[in-house]
Amino acid sequence: MNKRALFSITAVLVVALPLAYGAATQAPSNDTVHHEQDGDEPSKDDREAAGILQFAADQGDAGAQVDLGIVYAQGLGLPNDDREAARLFKLAAGQGNPVAQYNLGVFYDEGRGGLQQDDREAARFFKLAADQGYASAQVNLGHFHSEGAGGLPNDRREAARLYRLAADQGDATAQYNLGLYYDQGRGGLQKDDREAVRFYKLAADQGYASAQVNLASFYDEGLGGLQKNEREAARLFELAADQGDATAQYNLGLFYRQGHGGLQQDDREAARLYRLAADQGSVSAQVSLGHFYAEGIGGLLKDEGEAARLFKLAAEQGNPTAQQNLGLFYEEGRGGLEKNEQEAARLYKLANEQRSLLEKMSRLAMQSARLAIEIASRF
Repeated sequence: MNKRALFSITAVLVVALPLAYGAATQAPSNDTVHHEQDGDEPSKDDREAAGILQFAADQGDAGAQVDLGIVYAQGLGLPNDDREAARLFKLAAGQGNPVAQYNLGVFYDEGRGGLQQDDREAARFFKLAADQGYASAQVNLGHFHSEGAGGLPNDRREAARLYRLAADQGDATAQYNLGLYYDQGRGGLQKDDREAVRFYKLAADQGYASAQVNLASFYDEGLGGLQKNEREAARLFELAADQGDATAQYNLGLFYRQGHGGLQQDDREAARLYRLAADQGSVSAQVSLGHFYAEGIGGLLKDEGEAARLFKLAAEQGNPTAQQNLGLFYEEGRGGLEKNEQEAARLYKLANEQRSLLEKMSRLAMQSARLAIEIASRF
């Protein structure tokens, strides 16, 4: 029996679309606590610093309570103790300290420190800190408004306002989110590729991986007033990939596969990057790596069983190429799968439906863009 050729994924770059949410517990910028390397014993200096903070916190100093809470939350000089951290954040938050309010919001959001997970309490504390101009709280409160979480109304205009406030303070997450809003025309903002590029660049220059990915995509396509520059796109993808960003790893793998961006064509490097991204759940990478295994590309031993596993992972996430390839494996009884024409037909049907849906969404997006241009031309 002659095996039919597999479908390979369309060579289209992936952009980092989801809004970012700054959920890390934060200390003030003047935090004097030393950070330990993983596995290190607390140093004498750390223990002494923790003792000084403990004394000041016991006297009711809100800043010391916040810093000591961080010490307990991260196990810096003292044993890790989220419950004690939460207690200290509550004390400082009660005095109106915005950092404590933000950190307590994070604890409620994540259900840490013995606190029951509570989006409404998280939103309340984020708002208290945001109203004092605390940028990270503005970002998280904006995210809550964007998603309609924490008992807040779904209000993307308010989200955009909060992101702008934080972006003006130089917060990279806010700059990325605001860039995304301009990129997609959300939150009452008119779609504006140039403004999107400006905010992506501000965040990318601070090392923000998702912004580097999206800015690279703009360079690759020559959008947003940028001249097409595949070398700059490759550089940005590499910066983000080195931070572990799955989208960047897949895109950089695609560049190596195609020999783009001044990179020498290298299927082995493409396979390595696809694997890194696939292990993080990147659907496009799972499909591409599956194709490599099916054909024995990139220094990989031909392994149709592994190809089937990867196609199945991607197919379950709705990828039509994976559904098509998995259907072919069932039809021909490949990859350790028992021949099953009914399952093959089901997967082919899913793939066709998914492709039709994607094409419909693409047409609607193009119609919306034309309408926006037409409206803009009237003024």
